[in-house]
Amino acid sequence: MSNTTRTASDIKATMAASIKQAMAEPPGVVPLPLSADGPNNLRDKRFTVVIPNVQHRFIKRFAIDANSDASTIARTLFAMLESDASVAEQVRSRIHQRS
Repeated sequence: MSNTTRTASDIKATMAASIKQAMAEPPGVVPLPLSADGPNNLRDKRFTVVIPNVQHRFIKRFAIDANSDASTIARTLFAMLESDASVAEQVRSRIHQRS
């Protein structure tokens, strides 16, 4: 075991690098445009979904494996629904199957 003591600036740099990596979009994902004033503008909306524990565990594991987070995954799926007619039709079909 090393006796190397990390300085506050070392820890801060490591944390900043981790945050930057966590905030990066996965390859091939086009981030949705934010409002002119950034993500906290009143025009941006929060979206809450109640899901079963099994789905919650799945999306968290998926996010970890994709080096991402659940919010980015949800925004990516919303963008796919918006931009890909075949994806939108698949979702509509599944919705009607469950009704």
